[in-house]
Amino acid sequence: MSHQSTLKNPSPWLVLGCITLLQSVNGARFSIFSTCSSPPYKTCQFSHSQIKFLIVALETGKIFGPLAGPVANYVPASIILIVGLIFGSVGYGVQYLSISNKINSLSYWQFLLLNVLAGNSTCWISSYCYVLAIRNFKNCHRPLIAITSSYSGFSGKIFTILAEGIQGRKNISRNSNVYLKLIFLGPAIVGLIAATISYSVKSKQYLSIDMPLFAIMVAFATGLYIVIECIVLKYSTHVSLHLRATSLVLVLMLPFVIAVLAMVIKIQKCSSRKPPELSDNEWNDQSTRVEHYEIEIDDEKGDSDENENKSINEVSLNRLMNNVDFWLFYLVNACGVTLGMLYMINLEIIFKSLSSDKESFLMEISSSFIFFGKIFSVMFDWFSRKKLIISNPAMTVLVLLPMPIAFFLLINNNSSCLYISTGILGTCSGALNVITATTTYELFGLKNFPVKHTIVLTNVPVSILVFGCLHAIPEGDEMCIGLHCFSRTFMIWGSLCFVATVLSFVLHLRTQNLYLHKS
Repeated sequence: MSHQSTLKNPSPWLVLGCITLLQSVNGARFSIFSTCSSPPYKTCQFSHSQIKFLIVALETGKIFGPLAGPVANYVPASIILIVGLIFGSVGYGVQYLSISNKINSLSYWQFLLLNVLAGNSTCWISSYCYVLAIRNFKNCHRPLIAITSSYSGFSGKIFTILAEGIQGRKNISRNSNVYLKLIFLGPAIVGLIAATISYSVKSKQYLSIDMPLFAIMVAFATGLYIVIECIVLKYSTHVSLHLRATSLVLVLMLPFVIAVLAMVIKIQKCSSRKPPELSDNEWNDQSTRVEHYEIEIDDEKGDSDENENKSINEVSLNRLMNNVDFWLFYLVNACGVTLGMLYMINLEIIFKSLSSDKESFLMEISSSFIFFGKIFSVMFDWFSRKKLIISNPAMTVLVLLPMPIAFFLLINNNSSCLYISTGILGTCSGALNVITATTTYELFGLKNFPVKHTIVLTNVPVSILVFGCLHAIPEGDEMCIGLHCFSRTFMIWGSLCFVATVLSFVLHLRTQNLYLHKS
């Protein structure tokens, strides 16, 4: 299909819009329990250590995500979505009811179990998005999934802006009842809307290989708007909160807007040009030729897709734990990308000493850098898919290089270094998140890939549990506030990132022969 035919077909844009909306509200919503340390929620105050274990519980729930994959082979896709929505509504909903004193206070262990359930819910919703992408974009579902999953980084900003638009007040939305309600009700409402739209669209394989390019353009425009909106809000106090919320919703609805325009163009084209009348014999011959052409394309694209996704190396599960390359790869992720994630997760705690305006601006900008890091990584992978320009282990080395420098810059306790370091860590973490999945199946094979990738992902809760203990430790009853309290933490994290960079270079040297065979 050409660019023109792709833009004039509304159905793929409707499907893409459903996936985008679901991923936009499917981000990590761990801030529901960080609000306990602020008024008016004084009944369940958590210490930094307790919040760390809640984050570990949330990430542990994601380890059981591959369970949704096999289930999708036996039940309708809508069941996968419903399970994810129920898990999320229960996991976050019960916590909200406890925090807002609508039910009896929960014990800390109950909070832990509810966060495991809530973390697992995001995997079921992502699996539903993956099923939609495979059924409708067989030949390009991988880049589309990577692009749309990038929207999850904006979940916190989306909920914050919507809460401010509803309640009409600034700087307190993250501690308001409206914000907490949106956290667990928002995904359920959006999920039901997306399921209704996707169900009404007949599942069909769209053969356009240019769809990822258009999706990248839409995602880039969305991210650029959010960055500009953050900057404008910082330097202007006259922006209407209702206008911000409305504008953000319209930007997120861009795929649906394109679908409506495509539908209008299609209707005008059909009404202005009457199809020629064919005799019965001519009609049969024409149908046969079209059907035969579509079968040929399906076969050709299927072979092409199989060849593109064919792994370089195949390692069985029995041999995986004894594989040196696997443990190198595991440690690179544990000491590299996971530390970047840990920094982003704890931004709110680290920058508690800043003014509310600077803190909010910094957190919004950090999510934007993560988003663009993922998008640029997908763009590079998509445009270099036909020719191996640089291997993924080599790309990992290049992306990891700036991360230890960024952590060491944070030691200076300088505002300029603060913004630069946060931008570097956000961009690198976002890019590495995309690279990791591809590297896993290239180095260790597609057979039992979900299990292998799950084993790799266990580094996330383990690293958060181990390296999260390096936060600034309170002295007595007084909490140390300020970036200087984390100087030792940043020094250790930077050193670990440097170790990860060295290990990634060793992994590159050990695997470069495998990639030479592919090229």
